[in-house]
Amino acid sequence: MTPQHPARSARTPRPLALLARPLGRLLRRPLCLALCSTAALSALAAMPLMAAAGSPAAASTAAPAPASVQRAAIAQRPLNVVVTIAPLRGLVEGLLPPGSSLTVLVPPGVSEHGYEIPPASLARLARADIVVKIGAGLEPQVEKFIQANPRPSRAVIVLEDSTGEAAKPHEHEHAADPAATAPESAAPAQANPAHAHNHDGPGHSCSVCGTHATDPHLWLNPAHAAALTRAVAREVLRARLSPESLAGRPIESAIDEAMTAWPELSAQLARIERIDESYRRTLATAKRRTIIVAHDAFGEIERRYNIRAVAIAGLHAGEPTPAAIRTAIETIRTEGLTTVFIEPQLSPRAAKRIAETTGARVEVLDPLGTGDWFGLMETNLRALSKALDAPIPAPTAPQAAR
Repeated sequence: MTPQHPARSARTPRPLALLARPLGRLLRRPLCLALCSTAALSALAAMPLMAAAGSPAAASTAAPAPASVQRAAIAQRPLNVVVTIAPLRGLVEGLLPPGSSLTVLVPPGVSEHGYEIPPASLARLARADIVVKIGAGLEPQVEKFIQANPRPSRAVIVLEDSTGEAAKPHEHEHAADPAATAPESAAPAQANPAHAHNHDGPGHSCSVCGTHATDPHLWLNPAHAAALTRAVAREVLRARLSPESLAGRPIESAIDEAMTAWPELSAQLARIERIDESYRRTLATAKRRTIIVAHDAFGEIERRYNIRAVAIAGLHAGEPTPAAIRTAIETIRTEGLTTVFIEPQLSPRAAKRIAETTGARVEVLDPLGTGDWFGLMETNLRALSKALDAPIPAPTAPQAAR
């Protein structure tokens, strides 16, 4: 009687065993050994993969691709990115894939206030995969263009939104003209005509500050820079993730996983933390706590590190008034200040007049820089350290930017 064998359909195919017998016969033939071994071994390596692909059970239970495979799939597509001002470049550039293009709409050396972006530059927004801007009323041209030219695949990252809170109400002291702000029936001005106020909402108009109620200079706060870094990283990954790299997972989960395994992102956040800690430790020891600045751009540094800025011009960097100049002179004399800060983007005439009158030095405190946010913050800290008599201590272990 012929022996009964179990049906082969009930067993999992054994591709290695099936291939071994013919392969062994081939390898015993010297001529075939030289000609066929490479191809045969390649087929041998591929057989388990082909068998798995043909198995319904294997397809339904396949594990997600390793992170290294997902990163390889992610790292193929360059992006077109537009940022509105120079310091954003330094926070975005290191997160982009090779071959990406990055455009800065407001060129270095130009004030962001009132700059008219040329139409040719605005047109780059139409082709952008990602746009990064400040918000808080700083870029009305960009906002208008984006609204008039919608593109579903374009991501717009707004720093004001990324911080998790609206830009701060403008609430601190700066030089002002009492005659321009007080009604006729108001009490006589005090000896120090510093103008302290809190704008209640967008639309409030102030003769010194300008027309918007919030401080748009958010990038000067390291905590906001860290928040923007994370927001940009998420959109870069979202724009580059392919269906193959998702392996059936929700895209937000894939982004979260990729961000935790992204060394460049971790390095950038750690560098921001070190800058924040250096500012904290340096300015905590300052012997003087007031600075005279060219325009009202440093409110974020004031609030975060507990110093006071007396601004010669307001948020929009308008022409300083005679009262503003007098206030700056009186502040220097009464507080024993040594420095008047100018900005590369603005006229230094008023600051130099104040310095000549008081004997103070003229130094640079730059809110914009040339495209390197890290270099900008480090240079500004050295300037503040000198003006406030606050030596920069040796670095320590980084603290999280809050």
